[in-house]
Amino acid sequence: MTNQRADRPMLPLAQYIPATHFRTVESFELMPGGITEVKAELELKNAFMDRLSFAMPWDGKLYGYVRPTPDFEAFCINNGFRFQQVRTFYFADWDTRFLLTIELSDEAGGGEHAYTVSQEDMAALLEHCIRIESQQEPKQK
Repeated sequence: MTNQRADRPMLPLAQYIPATHFRTVESFELMPGGITEVKAELELKNAFMDRLSFAMPWDGKLYGYVRPTPDFEAFCINNGFRFQQVRTFYFADWDTRFLLTIELSDEAGGGEHAYTVSQEDMAALLEHCIRIESQQEPKQK
């Protein structure tokens, strides 16, 4: 049996989802996305949260929105769907890297595409994105 984690292609996150195209929110209900934004849900483990310079929710769950870039729109087309057909981005902490699952809408036939993202890329995204006020202060030591 093959190791499914190793079988996921590595995605250079900054090329497709740069920090300038990602923002965090308190919740999707309190902060609806813009017309070009797609939901993102992140689940982080304690070891990764400890690396970050800002305070995180105790459960490691973050919510945000992704805006498309020309490179990511081209990536989507090359993989058989359009950015507008992405329902949600899920980022799951796998200790040494992250699993990025792109869930597609019913219009796109449903399903998902999965990739891995390095911890370094994920940390850079979160450190430099537009964060909600409660995530802007340095964490207390």
